[in-house]
Amino acid sequence: MSLSNQFSSPMVRFTAIFLALLIASIACSSSSSSGSDFSEEEAAKIYQMIEYNLTTAEDEHLEGYMWSLHEDSPARGTTEDAMSIAMANFDLSYEILEWEVLSIDGDTARIRVVQITRTKRPNANFRDNKLEAIHTLKISEDGNWKIYSSDMGDIEYLE
Repeated sequence: MSLSNQFSSPMVRFTAIFLALLIASIACSSSSSSGSDFSEEEAAKIYQMIEYNLTTAEDEHLEGYMWSLHEDSPARGTTEDAMSIAMANFDLSYEILEWEVLSIDGDTARIRVVQITRTKRPNANFRDNKLEAIHTLKISEDGNWKIYSSDMGDIEYLE
């Protein structure tokens, strides 16, 4: 039995909503700074990790996606389960409208992202959407910036 057949329609819908919120923690495409004293080099490293995270989500590469999450993230298990279901049931694309580094303080960074997530194929269980999120990244054991947590703002469904 395929993974997509193992879940009822309500479960898939819940996963789609969770995924929309989760995906916001994935990607960015341009940066600007606001008030923090940090190097452009650090901002570029953060951008590269966010870009990698987005690419692996869109390519449905779960192992790569999970690598971009911080090893101590409290949402790792839930995220892996949700992304596994989502990758089996949806074919999504991502467009980042805005991104900015809010702060970098030692081994912790905060970024703001405004993102659109769209389904590539019609699917009644997923609605195209736009949302804003604040993501916290931390330097991981391997020395890379990785996503630790995300605070989601309002989600706006697109027609």
